[in-house]
Amino acid sequence: MWLRSSATIRLLFNAAMLLSLIYFPWWITALIGLLFIVSLRPIEVVFWGIVIDAFGAAPVPAYGGFQYFFTFGFLLALTAARVVRKRILFRNAPP
Repeated sequence: MWLRSSATIRLLFNAAMLLSLIYFPWWITALIGLLFIVSLRPIEVVFWGIVIDAFGAAPVPAYGGFQYFFTFGFLLALTAARVVRKRILFRNAPP
């Protein structure tokens, strides 16, 4: 029963983000972040984007030296998920 708690799921996702940041390639970290956004409504995913960009971001000359792709991507995905959730009718689900 303890696994069904929202706090427990958030803790597990945050631990997965930390471990994937250290041990796995960037695309696994991005996938975990997107699953995190889809399953919950986390704002801490933006924090993880900042951490990922602080550790491994490299400026991309084609984009004018922009280096905050994970932060921007997670923020964009979080915003899109909130907009889609408002437009979809969920039965028996909290608002």
